[in-house]
Amino acid sequence: MSGSAIAGERVGAIFGQTIERMEFFGYGIYEGDKIPDPRLNVMFLGAPVEHPNPSILLDSGERVYGCECWWGEEEAIKKKVASHTGELVMVTPTEVRLKYNRD
Repeated sequence: MSGSAIAGERVGAIFGQTIERMEFFGYGIYEGDKIPDPRLNVMFLGAPVEHPNPSILLDSGERVYGCECWWGEEEAIKKKVASHTGELVMVTPTEVRLKYNRD
């Protein structure tokens, strides 16, 4: 979502959204591009991500990668979350990976 973020900036990350529901990872710090730790089971289109990808250290302490979410500058994501009229559900990278990623 954001190719212009600078490492150290505050960002927000959304897993997915429909009219009825938004699944939201939360806010954190954009760390720059990093290769995901293989133990995290980060996948994109069914394949392990083995190349640098935008890394976001969430305030929760978990890390999510750009290929796993829609992300952008914190204020822009706050506006998007506030304008959503459906249910807002907090999700974690760990639970999303367990649900959707298969080796």
